[in-house]
Amino acid sequence: MGLIEKINRSAAKYGLGAKLIKALPSISCILFLVGVTWLAVLPMEGQYRRTYISENALLPGQVNTYFRETEWDIIRGYRQEVHLLENASEEVRAKTISKWFENIGLKTSTHSWSVEHNDDRVNGSNVYAILHAPRGDTTGAIVLAAPWINQDGKYNDGGIALLVALSKYLKRWSVWSKNIIFVAPSDTRFALREWVTAYHTSLKNTAGSIEGAIILDYESKDDYFDLVEVQYDGLNGQLPNLDLVNTCVQASNYEGLNVIIHGQYSNYDTYLERAKTFGLGLLSQLMAGVERGPGNECFSGWRIDAVTIRAIGTNGPQDITTFGRIAESSLRSINNLLEHFHQSFFFYHLLSPKTFVSIGTYLPAAMCIAQSFPLMAALKWIKGAKAFSSSSTPIDAKIRKVVLKPIALYGLLYTMCWAFSYVCVSMKTSQITSFYGTTGLVIQSIPILSFILRIPLSIA
Repeated sequence: MGLIEKINRSAAKYGLGAKLIKALPSISCILFLVGVTWLAVLPMEGQYRRTYISENALLPGQVNTYFRETEWDIIRGYRQEVHLLENASEEVRAKTISKWFENIGLKTSTHSWSVEHNDDRVNGSNVYAILHAPRGDTTGAIVLAAPWINQDGKYNDGGIALLVALSKYLKRWSVWSKNIIFVAPSDTRFALREWVTAYHTSLKNTAGSIEGAIILDYESKDDYFDLVEVQYDGLNGQLPNLDLVNTCVQASNYEGLNVIIHGQYSNYDTYLERAKTFGLGLLSQLMAGVERGPGNECFSGWRIDAVTIRAIGTNGPQDITTFGRIAESSLRSINNLLEHFHQSFFFYHLLSPKTFVSIGTYLPAAMCIAQSFPLMAALKWIKGAKAFSSSSTPIDAKIRKVVLKPIALYGLLYTMCWAFSYVCVSMKTSQITSFYGTTGLVIQSIPILSFILRIPLSIA
């Protein structure tokens, strides 16, 4: 107590409290600038790290893949059948692919789903089939999914054909220690999320705990493609373990394919390219669940690591069997795991498919930016308290100024949040419209609005 009293007396003697309050705007500005500068420095050479595999058991690209020309006729046969189903109803599609899975010899089930959307009820049918592991205890599973309609609202022609062809091909192998679940959802918007939820709550035909998931997106009707895009953003900032992303990237590189992220066709060898990718990654995480997603975000919240691999282009040297080998190699790597992904990072930002910044590198920047706003809010609160106590204004006028106006401001922002969510649903741009995510976006903007408009948070 003596030390605290001595500090208080020294502070009062030299007027440190008043000086600190006076310096709050400068401190806030400095913190904000430090945070922004820190983020701007991250894409520079020497500030980021190259990706690596933390879990040695994965061994990506270390196995021989055999999904090659011998499967070419099978894929083309399924593709011709899938072509005929493009304008068919969901019921016809579900019955057809169910018959294919049953003919292959897989345990097949249909999941009917229905959700409320924009004052309407949307429904559909998902089909899934289970390949039981011949060498495992059937407590773990891997999901391989291909939606009929992809993230762009286009018919996933090659993805569905590959899903069925791979199910037939993988059943011939006896190396599996985990069950494989082949899922053909109606789309990536509601159907896949509803299936994941039902799998953990109400479905009777299950195959154990899902440890990883890969979604196939091959919308092109051509047999050749240029490169692969790996998509990994989940809901509310959740990301798959970095080892899973690295596994898919290495499997693609092993097949001689270039990999891109966030739609950036570049070599990622300049500062501007890495900075742009960094910014697009931040934006992609922010908008996950608001825009229609690729499908891997549907597994968020269930401790399931999931990625989407997407074929880009139509004139490349690689054919559709190469895309199938990427899925095969990735499945073989996940099959090697003895437990869930846990070794590598869950919080990171990729600057390129092979470089990243971890949470320990970018978190100080986020903390500096975040702490700059509460300091300004504290300053406004102190000034508001002084004005409240010294003013001769009647008490009811003070209450209206200090209490009711801020409440009205917050209420307006919440109303904007609800309106934004409703517009997203009405325009059908939302795959899983998260009110809480949108609310967080708006509420986090309050200090920024206060700073820009010079509106105190405690006195309006």
